[in-house]
Amino acid sequence: RHQSPITSVLVEEKTIQYQAVIGKPVRWKKTIKLNETKGNITVQLPKEATNINITKRVENETVEVEKARVKTPDFETSIGTFNAITGNVIAPPSSESLFSRFFNGLRGITGYVTAEEVEETTEVFIEEPAIELEIEYETEAPVATEQEISPTEKKVTIDATLPYENILTFTTITETDQKVNLFWDNENRDVTHDSQINFNVQDTNGNGLNDYAEWITPHLSTQTFTI
Repeated sequence: RHQSPITSVLVEEKTIQYQAVIGKPVRWKKTIKLNETKGNITVQLPKEATNINITKRVENETVEVEKARVKTPDFETSIGTFNAITGNVIAPPSSESLFSRFFNGLRGITGYVTAEEVEETTEVFIEEPAIELEIEYETEAPVATEQEISPTEKKVTIDATLPYENILTFTTITETDQKVNLFWDNENRDVTHDSQINFNVQDTNGNGLNDYAEWITPHLSTQTFTI
């Protein structure tokens, strides 16, 4: 497997997944700290990564890295051209949207935590010298498909190309003033009152009847819930 040429100077690597939401691209932040300033650094990201933004710390200031190239399984280009192709540069997210998914340790810069399971990656080649880097990027949105069983029952299946965690999942329900329950099919259990799932229903139009439900899907791959 590819090994980064800077493995010997890597002090710390952290990857944070921001809050995942059904239908929205998932944002990530990878921070890399070295024990000395190095140039020509190669970092691996998942092949699905888009909208890549790189900054470095220079004398306690954050400076955007402009001299970088991106190599995907299909093509290689400058980071500016890559972002023009894949979308807009990521805006800084609010800290409240973070949940604690950290991966630390003295290991090679392999990018995504499950890089072992990903056959192809996107490589970012950073030409500028740096000792501390921050790379933000997006990956494909998790999706939900719905199957109506009856006017008062439906199945919601959540899926994605990557194994996201803590996905905010939501759906509309038939207006009701009755108790609404959530069953996690994969786990074969009722999770209506499970604090990890955080299931709740809401009245969105103020008529006194609940018409919306949301919960946290703890992890993927494919998970199905019955509501």
